[in-house]
Amino acid sequence: MTAKQRSAAAEGSRPLAMPRPITLRAHLVRLTLATLLPVIALAVLGALLFAQHAKQTFERGARDRTLALVTAVDAQLHGSISVLAGLAQSVHLETGDLQAFYDQAARVVASRSDWLTVNLAPPSGQQIVNVLRPYPGELPSIAERNSFDRVLATARPAVGDTVFGSLTRQIDFPVRVPVVRDGRVEYVLSAVVRPEPFTVRLPRIGAPHGTPDPAPAPVLGPRRVLVIEDNDDAREMLAVTLELAGHEVLQRADGLNGVAAACALRPDAALVDIGLPGLD
Repeated sequence: MTAKQRSAAAEGSRPLAMPRPITLRAHLVRLTLATLLPVIALAVLGALLFAQHAKQTFERGARDRTLALVTAVDAQLHGSISVLAGLAQSVHLETGDLQAFYDQAARVVASRSDWLTVNLAPPSGQQIVNVLRPYPGELPSIAERNSFDRVLATARPAVGDTVFGSLTRQIDFPVRVPVVRDGRVEYVLSAVVRPEPFTVRLPRIGAPHGTPDPAPAPVLGPRRVLVIEDNDDAREMLAVTLELAGHEVLQRADGLNGVAAACALRPDAALVDIGLPGLD
């Protein structure tokens, strides 16, 4: 018998190993895991369902808020466009009596608390009537040309971007309608609107029906405000807007001077641009 055969025979003669008995501790651990795993799975499922429900509630509330905002703004803009379109049909424009039209437009502006002025301009953009100045008088050209050119191209009403008005001396935006004669746009009639009336009170998400709205925040008095902005036009516009609201404005054009002014002058608030030269 070879050595390999003897080794195989010896292994075959050994008794089979018996399985090790399970200890009480291992049994309890398995029993605990078997009990806890369904509970953990149920808790995870519940957390996922709750997160999905919270997400759906938030999305539904956001949609409701957006719809309320769009509806309210659309209603206010539609009112301005309707009044302006009626003014565009004035017989004084047909007869060319701009003095009589000026008087009529001034009465309309006086009846609209959200309008700052009304202006009339031919396609060149040079204003010929503006109720903020006596007629006739020297007037500036239209500043916000995007909506003006859109009215000329489409012969349809348009709403312009917010700008700092050269005559109103505040932030405003135009609502424009065409004055069409013989199939062409002879004038563009614009109402310059203040943005403040476009403040919409929205319901709180998840608030029970009938829950009163929170009290409005108190109106603060004049403050010292530091404006740090490297763009000269933007800094000047912010400064003028804040000064018109009664605040004292400090201006700096870079980060290092802005920090020095903040430390030395101790403003109540600061409006700081990002990406400033000298100190980001």
